[in-house]
Amino acid sequence: MDERESIVLSYQHAFRLLLHLKNVIAASEQVAEEDELLREVYRDSIVKKYEILEDQI
Repeated sequence: MDERESIVLSYQHAFRLLLHLKNVIAASEQVAEEDELLREVYRDSIVKKYEILEDQI
């Protein structure tokens, strides 16, 4: 794999992670009931996706 292909694959991976992060944030904002456990699950998911993205860049 050449350097250009590696950059493209890294970009595609980061783009997918950002889309997933956006979807998780949007879903967390649509939670109608103030369920503390559900909010914590969404928050943890958002943090974990950000950490994965940070490690990839």
